[in-house]
Amino acid sequence: MATNKKTKKKSRAKKHTQIEDVSFFGNLTRMAPAGLYVYAKDFLNSSKSISKTESSFSPSLNYLVLRSIELSLKAFLSCSGYSLEKLSGGILGHDLGALLDECEKHFISVISDLKQEHKNEIRFGSEYYVEKVFEYPAIGEAVRAYPKAPDVSILIEAAEVLVKYIKEPCLKA
Repeated sequence: MATNKKTKKKSRAKKHTQIEDVSFFGNLTRMAPAGLYVYAKDFLNSSKSISKTESSFSPSLNYLVLRSIELSLKAFLSCSGYSLEKLSGGILGHDLGALLDECEKHFISVISDLKQEHKNEIRFGSEYYVEKVFEYPAIGEAVRAYPKAPDVSILIEAAEVLVKYIKEPCLKA
């Protein structure tokens, strides 16, 4: 007779969060912070390589720079002891405002050069980022000329500050 137990299945992405530390000859190495840093830097470099088109709206540019910011904030939290599994879901999943709030609890403002205008723009861009406006056409927003689109130049500055700041702690973790 079959049982009717519901089993919670991990998402495809969460299965990759299970291994984040590696042991070499008894020395435990945390790979998550370094991995997040490498990805954050790559997304930032990709965003900077996109030339501004004649259009004032570039979804790929916005997506890439906000993705870099997300990964940088998660790298900082990973250095602070957060697991990849915790960072990959729930309120911390892709909500840049929540991630920034969490980083501020761990004093990112005190030890980085992130300015208030950077924080404001990250929070402003978070809504479109969470709603995937930069990944899929949002016709209602397009008709209104993307009124909630962030200032990408400020976001690039913020991403540069974060990537610069997290490099050393992530590579030493």
